[in-house]
Amino acid sequence: MKKSGAAWRLKANDRLPLGLAHKVKLLKSVAEGEMVKRSDVECNESDTTVQFRREMEKTFAADLAAPVASSF
Repeated sequence: MKKSGAAWRLKANDRLPLGLAHKVKLLKSVAEGEMVKRSDVECNESDTTVQFRREMEKTFAADLAAPVASSF
């Protein structure tokens, strides 16, 4: 199975995936131009998008555990 470089970078750097950035509570200030991290927000765990993301991360945990070559 091909590993997703973008997903690994998001997970490794605690970045908030764009799909989870809707209707979250910001827990601290984030400077303009800075990436929003998962630890900067509180997600609604009952939201189906959040639940799906958590399940996806469990399913593909092995793929997200190791870095891949980046094209960036």
